[in-house]
Amino acid sequence: MMINCPYCEIQFSPGYACCPRCKDFPTPPAERRDYLAEYVRTRISEGGDPAAMRDCLTENGFGDADADTLIRTAVSATRSETRSQGFRRFVAGLIMLGAGGLSAIVLLTGVRSGIVAFGVLIFLGGGTLATLSGIYSMLTGRESETAGNFVIRFEE
Repeated sequence: MMINCPYCEIQFSPGYACCPRCKDFPTPPAERRDYLAEYVRTRISEGGDPAAMRDCLTENGFGDADADTLIRTAVSATRSETRSQGFRRFVAGLIMLGAGGLSAIVLLTGVRSGIVAFGVLIFLGGGTLATLSGIYSMLTGRESETAGNFVIRFEE
């Protein structure tokens, strides 16, 4: 969403309070508020500090109650998404544990193979890590400091 300045005829982002070239045309308040609200939601979902984002909103004309509501909504949405990712990670971990268990059964039937043994270790280790990380994310709504970032990189 870009804004057209009627004086110097350029387009500019609603992130600016006024036209960056002529400084005469102010950004329409509704578009500025929408831009700032989306900016704050994005920053919080990326791990930004909610207190800093609240300060940003109040410095740019949001009332305290509006800023608090927007921050609460953004934090809640981020935690909900994190829990959802945690559930997917948990299920993937259970599948890996199941594959590791099946591989272990193959080893127990007499098939001696270094590749199968290595696969058992990978599946059981990765499955345990993904399962525990998923449980942590589902319960807390936060990413696990141990495994969350590593596992998310591969999910994206």
